Amino acid sequence: MKFIADDGKIFDTMAECEEHEKITNEGYEIAQLWYNYITTYDDTGRMIESSYEYTKEIKDYLDDTASIVVDDTIFLDILCSNDEWNKIKNYFDKEYGVVLPSYVRGFHRYDYEMEEWTSFHNDYEAFKKKWEPLGIRF
Repeated sequence: MKFIADDGKIFDTMAECEEHEKITNEGYEIAQLWYNYITTYDDTGRMIESSYEYTKEIKDYLDDTASIVVDDTIFLDILCSNDEWNKIKNYFDKEYGVVLPSYVRGFHRYDYEMEEWTSFHNDYEAFKKKWEPLGIRF
């Protein structure tokens, strides 16, 4: 028995067919959202991105992006809406076990000491509070 995906591609097993359809449907949407709205940076502030094309190599693009986030990303810039971010965040958590920050539009950094993401806004507010006793205001 053969299984035919929505795009006409033929598979030997239903699992392969379903995986292909998931990648070409949901995966494409996530890859496109990431490409359009998310920028990753390494510890030197250098932008890093997948070498795969999100429109043609969807699975490779998503696999590589997940690897980049886990292995190389220190800073992350989120420019999408809360709903779009939740789609991205849930997908990467479910498919790759990658933990991404809660939604706050703008810059985030990974704090290795606390083992969590923090937003620029939260970092800045904490910084101001630390120096406030000396009368220093920002």
